[in-house]
Amino acid sequence: GLIKPHLEYALPIWGESRTIFKLSKLNKRLIRTVYNKGKTAHAEPLLKQSRELQVEDLFKTKSLSLLQKIKQKLGPTTLQEFFTWNPPSSRRAHLAKIPNSDRITARTPAVNLTRTWNRYYEGTNQDSSLTEAKPKYFSKEIKKHFIEKYYEKCTEKHCYSCKRNLPQTE
Repeated sequence: GLIKPHLEYALPIWGESRTIFKLSKLNKRLIRTVYNKGKTAHAEPLLKQSRELQVEDLFKTKSLSLLQKIKQKLGPTTLQEFFTWNPPSSRRAHLAKIPNSDRITARTPAVNLTRTWNRYYEGTNQDSSLTEAKPKYFSKEIKKHFIEKYYEKCTEKHCYSCKRNLPQTE
């Protein structure tokens, strides 16, 4: 309860920075500590069990939620001017237009957020009507989508972590 708000604050803006790797490691260490597991235990099953997201997926969820609010004109007005959408009559009406960018501006939050939005909708079979849903429902559905992808048990045949955490048989 003390760490999550600090992690989520402005995540869509700084989430593409290099610090996300360090935060991901810290998040995994935190979930292992909460469940009293060893350093090499798999974090994904623990995250699935606790219904929490990996930092990368948390970034995507927060980014998608922010853009959905902007699309519905419920987001910050200062950000709305950075995003344009395909015409409603278009087959790809739910996709955002990537702002004009060059090498310098290609990694700005506006471009990264737009790419995250478009990759999500092009890479999944999500109904485009989800973008018109209420923001709270949208966020829950996106989170559920990511959590469903996490594995519950390790499937690697010779996994060091699992062998080490299994009880010894003689």
